Amino acid sequence: MPGGHTRHGALTLDQMFFMRPAPGYADYRSPIEALYQCSASGHPGGSVSGVPGHNTAREILKDWRRLG
Repeated sequence: MPGGHTRHGALTLDQMFFMRPAPGYADYRSPIEALYQCSASGHPGGSVSGVPGHNTAREILKDWRRLG
């Protein structure tokens, strides 16, 4: 990953837990309806682990069941 960062930015205190990627958006939902965040910049943080994608899929299924 030339020039890239596996954590999509440093994991400092202001970028952890409910503050990642920004305050109010740690639940994987974006301000745009039906647009979810599942990259390394999402909660619980980066690395190439797939955890943000897994957690986002779980939230999508919750929303889908609630609407269906």
